[in-house]
Amino acid sequence: MILGGNIVLLAPYLDILWDLCFDGGRTAGATALAFCAALYFGWIRRQHLDFTTPNRQFVGLSGLLVTVLGYVLCVAIDLRVGAGVCATAAIAMQIYLLHGRHALRSFVIPLLLFLLATPIPGFVVDYLTHAILGTLMAVVPTLLSPFVSGPVIHEGYYLYLGDSAVVALVEDCSGLGGMLLFVPLVVVLTEGFKLSLGRAATLLASAVPLAYLASLARILMTGLLANTGWESPVWDTVHEASGVFTLACAMAVLFFVASKLRKRA
Repeated sequence: MILGGNIVLLAPYLDILWDLCFDGGRTAGATALAFCAALYFGWIRRQHLDFTTPNRQFVGLSGLLVTVLGYVLCVAIDLRVGAGVCATAAIAMQIYLLHGRHALRSFVIPLLLFLLATPIPGFVVDYLTHAILGTLMAVVPTLLSPFVSGPVIHEGYYLYLGDSAVVALVEDCSGLGGMLLFVPLVVVLTEGFKLSLGRAATLLASAVPLAYLASLARILMTGLLANTGWESPVWDTVHEASGVFTLACAMAVLFFVASKLRKRA
């Protein structure tokens, strides 16, 4: 009954999340991972709940009513961020109402993951994308110069490698998708390896630089290949594969760091 009620309540928001997971955008991976992990950890926690109704109806019902009304309003005006926050708060208040604050504490990880699946406003994604691309364009020419016969110049988001090649950096080159993906991944690793809050913060602090370095490595690899003058019908495939490879290497390093932090705990 509880699960069915949540599905009915969150149906419009779940439809939004479903679209985000498969739209191929920069936040798709992070949304899909956070949402699926929230369902998984929530289901595990649910199996250990005490279904004895506690005596806290006033606080629980009041909070649930406010959050549901906020959720309905946000869905009605298509405010996706607000809908995500209110949906998470509504689930939290339902857990508190039915099972008490101790159960609510045990659901912190699933609720946090569900909150991380909240759609990020487009203008925030665009701002972060261009900010990251700006820092990459400031670093890449210096790193490529020793390997290019001629000056390496950047104008806007174009790299001119001597007189032979031009590399255009598009929005996906920023690596923002990987950085956003690593945030829920850190939460999953924190739960999986049973890390303390301090060690989880250390893991998060290492995750974002790792994703940034993966994006930087991909751009450098693309620049070096372009400088050789290599032309092939599989160029796009190689470029995409290099992105998957660098991100996978960064994820492997993140898993390694998490395992080391667990051993020291």
